[in-house]
Amino acid sequence: MELTKNGLDDPIFDGMGPSQFCLQWHSVQVEALPEDALVLASSAICQVQAMRVGNCAWSMQYHVEVEPDTVDNWSGVPAYRSALEQSLGKGALEELNKKATEMMPNFNNNCRKLFTNFCKAIGQSQDLINPLL
Repeated sequence: MELTKNGLDDPIFDGMGPSQFCLQWHSVQVEALPEDALVLASSAICQVQAMRVGNCAWSMQYHVEVEPDTVDNWSGVPAYRSALEQSLGKGALEELNKKATEMMPNFNNNCRKLFTNFCKAIGQSQDLINPLL
């Protein structure tokens, strides 16, 4: 995904690169922005990957909460697995799992940075961060 100009200037993405790998596995997406919303990140397949509404509400369409077993867990839901294969073809699950495993350190670093930035943006202590992340 790519940060928009608004995303590059947003405190939640402070210190993060303009392009980021992310896990997207969803069948519903934002089609109409709420009033006062700014698109912060976009991709070729999902125009609203992240947004902010006003000065205190952020939303991520892509998955920042990825863990090593996320793809395996989600693939256990028949409807999720079917939707993935309908969108990306047979064998998509194996390819997604392989790529997610390769990208896991990157996903974790981005998640940690987003959480740290969110804590700063809302004036909350970063002591909430799990040191094992």
